[in-house]
Amino acid sequence: MIRPFVFLLAVFVFSATASSTPFSWGVIDEPNPDEESKRFLALHQFLADSQSNELKLKPFKNLEAAKKGLELNEVQLLTLRPAEYLEIRKQPGTKAIAIFLFRDNPYHHSLFLARFKTKAKTLTDFKGKRLGLGRANSLSTYQVPMRVLEQQKITPTTFFSKLAIDLSHAKLELALVKGELDLVSGSDIVHDSLLKSQKIKESDLKIIHQSTPIPNEVLVVREQFLSSPPGKKLKDKLSELISNKTQLPKGLLPEPWSGISEVPGSLFDTFESRLKSP
Repeated sequence: MIRPFVFLLAVFVFSATASSTPFSWGVIDEPNPDEESKRFLALHQFLADSQSNELKLKPFKNLEAAKKGLELNEVQLLTLRPAEYLEIRKQPGTKAIAIFLFRDNPYHHSLFLARFKTKAKTLTDFKGKRLGLGRANSLSTYQVPMRVLEQQKITPTTFFSKLAIDLSHAKLELALVKGELDLVSGSDIVHDSLLKSQKIKESDLKIIHQSTPIPNEVLVVREQFLSSPPGKKLKDKLSELISNKTQLPKGLLPEPWSGISEVPGSLFDTFESRLKSP
């Protein structure tokens, strides 16, 4: 009698665990996955239809590792930055099922920022000054800004007296406020966050240049997963959020996201063509 009882108990526990966590969620190059897991717990509870107070986002070192994890079914859902999604979006088998909204839009912008009191009005006014850029894989603080400078025929290594690179979004703006740099790249997402957290003030900085729209982060799955019962359920729960647009319960989405929508068909096409245009 003991063995059947143990067997039934094991089946019950397995079923409960499986139903409480119908999918695993992965992130790429996240410096603090535990903190990120806390930020997305409420959304995970809704999507998984679970009251579990635990979420462990699986961290991957790079896109290739994440793709392999998706193919091997180690995770069923991935959060991808726009640059990462651009690399895989035309590959068969993967599908972006939603995009996060910032200020109720599926995009944000890259910025060039300077101290508020500067008399400079355009990028060309900063000749001989000190420039700060982000990491090479960042669209908003490196790739797009470099494209903007190229279009204005500005070569950073010769045009500026100092070029600091590989800085985080926040460090760029804080270095500017401290007077360590004269012009930095940034994004309106991080700029808003620093203002809200009062790490900088409105009177500290001003926008010298704003880019065309850059797509926000997307949620990606294997198309095969969508035909499974957990995949269909995930899709239905996302559809519920999408239909409500930005009228969502407070705290369901972490900052800076204000909502979730379907991925606009032309958004990434337009952005990619602008990134490659001469």
